[in-house]
Amino acid sequence: MAYNFDKYTSNVDYQGFGYDYYSIMHYESTAFSANGGPTIVAKQVGVNLLPSYQKSSLTATDVAEIRKRYGCA
Repeated sequence: MAYNFDKYTSNVDYQGFGYDYYSIMHYESTAFSANGGPTIVAKQVGVNLLPSYQKSSLTATDVAEIRKRYGCA
C-alpha cells in the first residue's frame, strides 16, 4: 500500500476547487499506520483530519466536484 503515499507535485486536477481535507474520500491521519501514529499531516494550520467514522456524507465540495466532472446541474 506504499503507493497510496506517492506525492504529486504536478498534474493534480482540483477542477478549480480548493483542497478538501474533509472530503469523504480523504484518508484519516493514521491511515495504514503500523503503530497507530500519524501517517498523514495536514499542511494547512488548524486542520484536523477526521477519522472515517466521523464522515458520514459528502462535503459540499465533493458534490460540486462530482457535478462538474459529470456535467450535472
